[in-house]
Amino acid sequence: MQNNNKNRRNMNNKNQTFDSNGPTGRIKGSTKQISDKYTSLARDAYASGDTVLMENYYQHAEHYFRVSNYLKNNYENRKKSFKNDKQETQEDVKVDKKIKEEVVNEEKVANQQKKEEVKAEKENKGLKVETQEDVQKVKPVKKLVRRKRILKSKIETQQEG
Repeated sequence: MQNNNKNRRNMNNKNQTFDSNGPTGRIKGSTKQISDKYTSLARDAYASGDTVLMENYYQHAEHYFRVSNYLKNNYENRKKSFKNDKQETQEDVKVDKKIKEEVVNEEKVANQQKKEEVKAEKENKGLKVETQEDVQKVKPVKKLVRRKRILKSKIETQQEG
């Protein structure tokens, strides 16, 4: 099976490596590392008396600081969202199980009531109440009678035709 996502980049990874082309050259690292590097360069520029370069470094540091905060907040929000989705799914499963149990219990109660009603009707009519064993004895006989009827009807249709 081929992975079709190998060329896609995850833009919400807080540990993602960035390349920065600043005033003095290229800096590589995470957003936190780049921000710290520009802040230290700004302090060095201030110590040497170059306020324009210091301001430029601070602007670069602020940019990467904001990117870092965005990625951090986005990561935390996605993590919370995932936890909430997982909890909702677990709650849905619990509710579904409860509903199924209630339906099964209602069906059992309804079947039991129906059996009791049938039993009471037979007793009122003076009929013998059949046990499960009696019913099983009668079923094969009913099947034989049914088969005989079907065979008779087939024979009659063949004789007519």
